[in-house]
Amino acid sequence: MDGRRDIEMEMLLSAYRDGELSPDERAVVEEALREDPGLQARLDDHAALSSWLQASVEKEADLVDFSGFADRVMAGLPPPVEERASLWARFTVWLDETLTFHKWQAASALGAAVVLLVAGPLVWNATHRASDAGRMQGPLLAGGPGLSQVISVQTAEDTDAMLFKTESGTTVIYVQGN
Repeated sequence: MDGRRDIEMEMLLSAYRDGELSPDERAVVEEALREDPGLQARLDDHAALSSWLQASVEKEADLVDFSGFADRVMAGLPPPVEERASLWARFTVWLDETLTFHKWQAASALGAAVVLLVAGPLVWNATHRASDAGRMQGPLLAGGPGLSQVISVQTAEDTDAMLFKTESGTTVIYVQGN
């Protein structure tokens, strides 16, 4: 066998010995075992090695006294803290974990917040300007398409005259007599 095929067969033999193969892989290994008597010897070597390792591990485990092990571990732990961490400490831990493990989500949330802060007032103004057009807030000028917004109003104290300047640049003088 070539090197790569040999390594693959060793892995298959080990998995075959442990009962970890699919039915198709199992059939391939059994066919190879029938064709090559050397493979059967290698399978026997796997079985012997596995038995030796299991026996040596069990022998070492029998030498160790595990009685009281859990009690010794628990005694080595620090006593439980009854006090909760401060709000600031919890916030900094949360922020650190968020920026460490959720960088893209945090960046996306920050981007969405910036977009809302910038676009929100623009949309708000646009929708309220459209809804305010139905209410009369300025003079209805003749010859205009509708309500004109007054840009500036100037009055003189001793007269009843007013000067209106519209968005389109039209100047209107309104005089009221006594």
